[in-house]
Amino acid sequence: MRNRYCIFLFCLIIASGLLTACSKKDSKNTDLHKFVTSLKAKGEEVKQDLVDINLMKPLTYKSDTQYHPFAEQESFIQQLEGNKSSNPLLNYGLSRFKLLGTMISSNKQWALVETPDKITHQVTVGTSIGSDGGKIIDISSNAIKVRAQNKVITLSVS
Repeated sequence: MRNRYCIFLFCLIIASGLLTACSKKDSKNTDLHKFVTSLKAKGEEVKQDLVDINLMKPLTYKSDTQYHPFAEQESFIQQLEGNKSSNPLLNYGLSRFKLLGTMISSNKQWALVETPDKITHQVTVGTSIGSDGGKIIDISSNAIKVRAQNKVITLSVS
């Protein structure tokens, strides 16, 4: 019971404080009231520079009769997707691959290669890699060698 009385008394004090803060006896706004009354007494009008807004008329787009702005981009994207191989290792240039590591056992060699889309692939000697027709010819402890366009390119573990 006592707690409820204390809470009620506290709320009553806060409410009375808020009501007195909004009274006209507030001396903080007296200069503002004087300024407004002096303007009213002079009869001055407040000039407002308004900007004219030109409303645009809505335009209905008719795709069968008007130019399609994205037609060239859509055909370009379709062309690119048509050139993509089902093997993701053939979709990127060799410089875009990242060699993550190699594994060598007594009779088999593997390497882990990451494509630019952050997917890791396991490759071995003879795997086709790169958009310019490369083939892995050697896997060592820290690098792989790829023959592409009669050149040997080395990808090292980074």
